[in-house]
Amino acid sequence: MTVFAVAEGFGFGMCMFATAVLLVNYFGTTAIPEIYGTLNLITTAAMIGPLLGGANADRSGNFTSIFQALAAGMLLVVVLAAFMRPPGLHPDRRSTY
Repeated sequence: MTVFAVAEGFGFGMCMFATAVLLVNYFGTTAIPEIYGTLNLITTAAMIGPLLGGANADRSGNFTSIFQALAAGMLLVVVLAAFMRPPGLHPDRRSTY
């Protein structure tokens, strides 16, 4: 259990760190307060997922429909992300290319 807890915490922490770095690189350094505020709000709101999954499993007897709904939501995000374009260059945004 200890190995699982450490590995899970490390993996989640690295995902949060990588997401924050990517967002700062995408939007520039002046947007850092908004980025971290939104990131923390979304992460906090996502914690209702296990509650909804458990409630759904209690009603239906399985987790199938909640996983299908989450898969559809993730597919929507992937499609929208595929069409995203970087915002216009901001004076504070530094290009590394």
